[in-house]
Amino acid sequence: MVVTCLGFLFLLTGCFEIVEDVTLRRDGSGTFKVVANLSQSKTQLKSVMLLDSINGYPVPKEMEIDRQMRKAAEAMAQTSGISSMSVNTDFENFIFTMSCEFDNIQTLNQAIEAAAKHMHRGKDPLPKIESFRFVEGTFERIGKYTTAKVFSQLNQQDKAAFEGANYVAVYRFENEVSTISNPSAKKSANGKTVFLKLPIEDLLLEKSNLSNSIQLLAP
Repeated sequence: MVVTCLGFLFLLTGCFEIVEDVTLRRDGSGTFKVVANLSQSKTQLKSVMLLDSINGYPVPKEMEIDRQMRKAAEAMAQTSGISSMSVNTDFENFIFTMSCEFDNIQTLNQAIEAAAKHMHRGKDPLPKIESFRFVEGTFERIGKYTTAKVFSQLNQQDKAAFEGANYVAVYRFENEVSTISNPSAKKSANGKTVFLKLPIEDLLLEKSNLSNSIQLLAP
């Protein structure tokens, strides 16, 4: 959602970070937050934002980025079971945040799908989106995407923009974590948080993925 709203700004920054943060309570409710942090390139981006276009891409204005993010948030907020929807656009540091509370994982998936449909500009309809599952003490991130072919068709300049960029996933629980399926993921010292950090270029080339099955211990 945030990524789509910011569009080509990512192609102008070699170092940026996307953070996906989920806090899940025992009853299946929780908090979802996504952050796009482009602060390492803020000086460059401030100059770019003064232009109409660069490298063949139109430069979105601050007002348009803010409007698109709030429209996506509005689409999520209209989903039953979503509350406390929040959007923050920090153009001083180029950090963009969207967060909400959800009643259950199915509600969160529906909200993400609603935002994706709102942002979709392609001719073909989007397939059903299911990013997360939570069944009988097992939390799952469904994160395998077919992006390698599209990424390979980008020019070298656009590909280079993803060098040094990372995707971070943080999952927090009330119960301790028993097992983690993704070999790149790590567990916190208190055993209640799972952390995964992967190069975005590897994700786009399908060398790695966000998929993870996290088994929780009984309370």
